[in-house]
Amino acid sequence: MRLRMNFSKSGQNSVFISFAVIGAALLLPYLTLSSPDELNSYDVARITELQHLRRTLGESVWPGFGSSEIPVAMAKGRREYLFDHPAVPDGYVSVRLPSYPGTLMYKKGRTLPRLAMTAIPVGGIGTALMPDKTTFDQVASLMQSDADASSSFFSTAMRGGAIADTVVYILVAVHESFHAFQSKQDMNRIQNRFDLPPGSLDEKEFISRLREVDATVEIINLIDAESRHLAQALSAESLSECQNEARLFLKTRDTRRQSIFEKDRDLTVASIASYENGIEWIEGTANYVENRIYELASENTYHPLKLITCVPGFDGYGKLPVSKILSLDRSAEMSSRTRSYAVGAGICSLLDRLGAEWKKSAIEELIPPAELLKLVLEDM
Repeated sequence: MRLRMNFSKSGQNSVFISFAVIGAALLLPYLTLSSPDELNSYDVARITELQHLRRTLGESVWPGFGSSEIPVAMAKGRREYLFDHPAVPDGYVSVRLPSYPGTLMYKKGRTLPRLAMTAIPVGGIGTALMPDKTTFDQVASLMQSDADASSSFFSTAMRGGAIADTVVYILVAVHESFHAFQSKQDMNRIQNRFDLPPGSLDEKEFISRLREVDATVEIINLIDAESRHLAQALSAESLSECQNEARLFLKTRDTRRQSIFEKDRDLTVASIASYENGIEWIEGTANYVENRIYELASENTYHPLKLITCVPGFDGYGKLPVSKILSLDRSAEMSSRTRSYAVGAGICSLLDRLGAEWKKSAIEELIPPAELLKLVLEDM
């Protein structure tokens, strides 16, 4: 499973604030750290490439993402490391490594989650949290059969039963870094925006009953139709065809939600919308950013750092067997939560396809992708 670490959580909230789901001589001859708790040259190279990738391509994908200060935390053994943190909490001391161009701090002890890829506040600053690569691979091996693996790249890699390579590690870190970027908004405001409406079922009961209804033939057919319209909108040859399929997508989504309510009156249309909108805003947008960064990194104009080219498992970008946003063909097999990751990313790409200026409203006004799509289509 993808481990989910929350900033905050209401007892009635069915949307996890998951900022979730868990030295080579040729590379850096001057760095020889032998303790399993200490960073090795490959650890440093991966984070260095992550920050280089985000700063080089991030602005092209989402305004502010590349230019923002986004620290990274790594839990390794009995030590914790902070990369590029602007306000390091007490207890950390500086690590001087010629190989890392930014600031690097560490402390002994275990205060951060060990088996998590997420974003958490460290010293009041939203921080991307990644385990070391060995732990990451161990978590990956536990997730191979889990349908709720949340990152598109991560779940795609795991479906083949393969240990995630260095590119997957970096892209998952991009995903979590975007969650840290999202967390620059007021967390209570985000929580309140995506809480289930008052009077809804509690989270566990809501998800359980939604899963039961999702398994009925009628709803499966509607999920398939909904996903098909979204996919066809994305692949449409003309703008008018794209608009038409986008409208059919939204109409089918409304029909599906109403049909769910008719099968279980405790699953209200408003509660389903809040649940899906929240995941699509939190995780769908992060998947979209992850996908776009990958696409841009695959182009010849982007050059990975020399450090990363010597790391085992790195063979450049553009070679992963990734379904990207169009794991939409598997939508009916997914849980509602996992489906919202893929659908949310698809809607974001559709907004781009329609030429919309939508990202400022999405991040500052907390408007979920589907609501933005509806507004854009109304103006066309």
